[in-house]
Amino acid sequence: MELDEAIASLGTYSLLRRDASEKTLSVHKLVQAVLRDQMDEASSQLWAERTAKGVNGVLPPVEHGAWARWERILVHAQVSRID
Repeated sequence: MELDEAIASLGTYSLLRRDASEKTLSVHKLVQAVLRDQMDEASSQLWAERTAKGVNGVLPPVEHGAWARWERILVHAQVSRID
């Protein structure tokens, strides 16, 4: 219940968007930048690893018909990389 309220509040300010049909949450790029900037190296590494595991868990089969889905998923791995 508290999570739903928090998501709704953030959505009011367009900081987060929930897509119930896709079962996804999208965080505004400015919020992502602020969070990334405030993380220390260990936290950044931890979240990069968690993201990689999450992305690995939802990758579709490697076949021509799945390329559009691959593109949507891999963008998450690309933005989570550690520079």
